Amino acid sequence: MPLRERLGLEVHQVMTPVLEDRLCHLAITATSYNRAGELARKFGIATDDSQIQRVVQRIGERAEAQAEERVSSAFDLQKRKEVVREAELECKKKPFSLVLMLDGTMLRTRGVDWGLKPASAPGERVAWHELKAGLVIRIPESSSGKRQELAKYYVADAGGPEAIGRKLYAEALRRGLEQAKGVYVVADGAAWIWRLAEEHFPESSGTLDPFSFLPGDF
Repeated sequence: MPLRERLGLEVHQVMTPVLEDRLCHLAITATSYNRAGELARKFGIATDDSQIQRVVQRIGERAEAQAEERVSSAFDLQKRKEVVREAELECKKKPFSLVLMLDGTMLRTRGVDWGLKPASAPGERVAWHELKAGLVIRIPESSSGKRQELAKYYVADAGGPEAIGRKLYAEALRRGLEQAKGVYVVADGAAWIWRLAEEHFPESSGTLDPFSFLPGDF
């Protein structure tokens, strides 16, 4: 087998998937791309902040494409059957319930004047955008009374309610929506959430949570 194939490299790809994974991990745990570059060089990786940013953007675009493919499969009549079959194999026919949660929060991003100098100069350095996030929790049933480990799966979207609704439905289907003994939606009183619950999970039971929650609280 050629070395390129053994390393998992595609045509014209110059960085192994392992190295890409490490650089992405540094990027999301460090305070900035510049700091990620400093740490990478400390570990003996010859790179800089610009290259790390390009890697993160490329991997992010790939992940977005994969996520969209999963959503499309859930709403395609033929592909949906395969999604359900895979969920059956994953769940291993053990009884469980699904809890679905939805909420919105504000996401801080770079503004058009990010990095503007001097610090006293007026400008839009920070921009805020709403992020809608969803959570699928698979809760196994046990007759022993022992505490079971919960499986949690996240989705998020910076678009409107329709986009996050499709993503949450697709993820729930992948995690056993058709096999679950019970499906429960837990959320605050936002009207858009309950419209989505009625559209995608009409047979679910709803519980109103008077306290808002953030993705970090999951």
